[in-house]
Amino acid sequence: MLFRKLITIDLELLWDGLRKLPIANQKKFCLRLPYNSPLTNIISEKIKSQITPKEGINTKKKKIETLISTMDVEKKLVERKKNQTAVIAKLHRLESLSSIPSVALQVYNVAMDPKSEIDDIQEIIQLDQVMTLKLLKLVNSSFYGLSQKVTSVKEAAIILGTDEIMNIAFGISLSESFKAPTIGGLIEPRVLWKHSVETALIGKYLCREKKKLMDEGIFAACILHDFGKLFLIKNFPNEYRNLIELSKETHLPIYDLEEEVFGFNHGVIGGMIAKKWNLPESLVQAISFHHHPSSSKSHAGLAAVTGFANYLCSIDGRKNQPETTPLLKDHLDTLQSIFDNFTIQSIEETVENSKKFLKENSGIFSLFL
Repeated sequence: MLFRKLITIDLELLWDGLRKLPIANQKKFCLRLPYNSPLTNIISEKIKSQITPKEGINTKKKKIETLISTMDVEKKLVERKKNQTAVIAKLHRLESLSSIPSVALQVYNVAMDPKSEIDDIQEIIQLDQVMTLKLLKLVNSSFYGLSQKVTSVKEAAIILGTDEIMNIAFGISLSESFKAPTIGGLIEPRVLWKHSVETALIGKYLCREKKKLMDEGIFAACILHDFGKLFLIKNFPNEYRNLIELSKETHLPIYDLEEEVFGFNHGVIGGMIAKKWNLPESLVQAISFHHHPSSSKSHAGLAAVTGFANYLCSIDGRKNQPETTPLLKDHLDTLQSIFDNFTIQSIEETVENSKKFLKENSGIFSLFL
């Protein structure tokens, strides 16, 4: 929220503060702006040319002091530190609070082991009869459009590949984590799970010709991207209820408000959880930084596509309404380095193609339950 207040103040006053920072930090600030914000290009140009504002020092100092006094910064920092400590404490006790279904980890670990074979994955999946039935039902659905009926996990793995079977099994097993009663009276778990599945499907759709991102685990990254939100809602329902209401009132992104209240956004918390589960670093970073991909040390591409898939699913059905999950310049810069001819103009086309893809495959969600 502090960041959003800063970008609403006088441009020259904002730039006067920014230009005192190292250029690297100026660029980080710019990356957090929505890709279509008028400030994005203006600040970018000022960073390049380092234009000095014209306003007098005393006038600017007075404006800054007034702004800071209205923000009640000190009190908010104390409260955030308290909440941050509480979040970390609960994460340390994660095993008794929220854990990934064991079969999901087993499937994932076997699939990521280069020495594993199809029989190893089949053995794990077939120990869970419900999962086996769901998997075969999904494989034989119109989503895959196979010309022959698949009757065994091994046959499915041979036809679709072990990576695809891993994705399916991983998704099906995770659904159990979203079957609790309505979370804190705030969010219907089924709605959050549906969004996670749709984001995973869109992520896979976007990367259908990008083998590197598929290998890094785009499906798993997308399906887990909001797990930190699930954790916060379960463990801090009152605080999160206030965040949801504030987001509705101000149209500010929920992750910005999370950072202000908890010291972390749900992505970073989800990354901490993924790390505790010993998931690959690619997933840890993609989940952690799907809202700020340039913060990822080695998997910015995976984080950016995860964030883009989340954006595409979040704006579906909300045309002409404020975007509380904005696509940032940070995403745009990285996406342009991944996809050929990716421009601001092509985003709208991608939005429409994604909506069409989800509509054509709307029945698949029930198969993941």
